[in-house]
Amino acid sequence: MPAAANPRQRVERIRGSLHGLLVGDAMGCPVEGWSPDKIKRRFGVLATLEEGTGFSCRPRGLHSDDGQQAVALCDAILEDPDAPATGFAARLVALYSEGPKGRGLFGHHRGTGRNFRATVRALAKEGADLYSASQPSAGNGNAMLIAPAAWYWSDDLETLHERVIDVSLVKQHSGCGVASAAAVAFVVAHAIREGSLATLQFPALLAYVEESEARVHRRLVARGLATEPDTIFSKALRTALARFDRPRREVLDTIAALANETADRKVYATSGYAVASVLLSLYMALSARSVVDAILDTVNLGGDADTTGAMVGAMAGASFGARKLPREWVAGLVAGRSFDDRVAAMAERRVGFRPAKSLVEIEAGFTEALILPELERGAALQFDWGDDEDEPSLFGPPPRIGVDLPGGRGRPGAGLPGGRQRARGRRPGAINEWGLPGGRSRDDGPDPGASRRGRASADSL
Repeated sequence: MPAAANPRQRVERIRGSLHGLLVGDAMGCPVEGWSPDKIKRRFGVLATLEEGTGFSCRPRGLHSDDGQQAVALCDAILEDPDAPATGFAARLVALYSEGPKGRGLFGHHRGTGRNFRATVRALAKEGADLYSASQPSAGNGNAMLIAPAAWYWSDDLETLHERVIDVSLVKQHSGCGVASAAAVAFVVAHAIREGSLATLQFPALLAYVEESEARVHRRLVARGLATEPDTIFSKALRTALARFDRPRREVLDTIAALANETADRKVYATSGYAVASVLLSLYMALSARSVVDAILDTVNLGGDADTTGAMVGAMAGASFGARKLPREWVAGLVAGRSFDDRVAAMAERRVGFRPAKSLVEIEAGFTEALILPELERGAALQFDWGDDEDEPSLFGPPPRIGVDLPGGRGRPGAGLPGGRQRARGRRPGAINEWGLPGGRSRDDGPDPGASRRGRASADSL
């Protein structure tokens, strides 16, 4: 077994995870809700940070809610690692309450969904209980932000278990949603400890997720929020892991099929439902030969591309390290290195650390410099409605992904076959069985009959 990471290695891997998360988020933002066919027509292969098009205000290189909430968790842990959930919730509220409202703005938050907005508004009320606003979502809303917990507790999986649950229950009280966050945290922690995902043992990952489900169940029973254990995610993970060595097309097909066994609506491998997009992200990270491959292959699948990009970037970035990310990508981030002072503090597991500039200060600057001017120019800022940007596929299958980039050559990755069906959503889109999205679940209302039928709410947070 490799020796524990030394301080320099920890810094390199945590920085790689942070930058990978921000790059994956920012690169995926402009194509969120798109099909691979549409991405191919517009970009060939999306391999750079691009300006958003269509209805949403998505400046080039600017991260969205995935990055914002990950940094909120990071700062909450550094402030008080014994009770990060309190600081995390406070930062979510501050980003809302201290920012502009109206014209589609939800404070300084960007790209949020309806469930998340309901949670934050409830938390903002005086005297609100920390967990009273939690939603019954089985989406990827916690998996997308959980990496900082693994940065801090990579060598303490027991505490990591508890903190992942503490934080996740602020937003979600679904065993599926929380267990999927535990899976991502376990992978990131392994990468930081050992510097490679090649040594990760699938049985250990599965056991960790199963234990997380058991712990979440006990907490939910105590709060009167559950009676039967929710093992949806671990069962799907067990099946998927057994097929991770098969061709990519077959793996994505399997993930889509598994997700549709338990979702309350039609979903795809790239949908916001945790059994879909979190399994997809685990596969993309664990099968990647480089962090460049991991991020490019993921965002070019479209769908919930900012969130899958963020999750994969966090996992692969921790594995390959910051130096393996193309400099052009990191330099192209609007955030740049604004959050880098957190990296050493995380590596050293500091307590009571205050960054040079708070998250709200930094995000307020982005709102003032980028978002408000776009609104003044008449940009119609919307929330996270990727299906409004999608359109039917007009061409055949997308290319195999693999491009030359400064700082690293991407290997070819499997494309997805074309095909058209009509998706459930506000308007038809290009979809197929491998996960091309035609309707997003993030802002669709929950299915009131889902729990009675034993199906999970595919709403994301």
